[in-house]
Amino acid sequence: SAISDAAVRPVVIVLLDPTSDRGPRFLHVAVLGGQHFLQAAVKAFSVGFLCRRGRMPRRSDPLLEGRILEAARKLFVKGGEEKISMRTLARLVQTNTPTLYRRFRNRTAILRALMEGYQQELTHMLQPCRSPQEVAQRTLEFALARPREYTLIFSSLFSKFREPRPNVALMKLRFAEWFGGSPEDHARLVLALWTVVHG
Repeated sequence: SAISDAAVRPVVIVLLDPTSDRGPRFLHVAVLGGQHFLQAAVKAFSVGFLCRRGRMPRRSDPLLEGRILEAARKLFVKGGEEKISMRTLARLVQTNTPTLYRRFRNRTAILRALMEGYQQELTHMLQPCRSPQEVAQRTLEFALARPREYTLIFSSLFSKFREPRPNVALMKLRFAEWFGGSPEDHARLVLALWTVVHG
């Protein structure tokens, strides 16, 4: 019978963890024979059942999203948007594409995250400015030193995202402090300044 054959033959039981972010991972390995075979088989089945029911905690990497964005930044600086793909990023951070899609819906979501990061960096540079001339100078310096990042901030991709522009909002606030009135009173002036700098 199958049971009697199992009683005399060594059996290797390997159970993989399907929830691992870095591909298959061993949960349980046993080399058994004789009367221990049925016990090991029951144990393996029970653990596998719990995995399928979602009762085992997912082994997620809390730093994975940051590593994905860091890899995307390096690719973007080297070759622009065209260099960024989900497969390339998955390979660079040593994960799989399904795991990547659980963090970011698609490639556009990654570009959006990059753009938001670059916006924050530019806004941080502009915060100490004390005049429109200094704003224009620092913006020009950013554009010359980091042309790809600057282009992403002000490209057509920007309007596609329909997100607030923190650097523009900051400048409207500063203009109101410098010249009086409300921030919205200076919206056209701020946009005109960006247009002159941007060319």
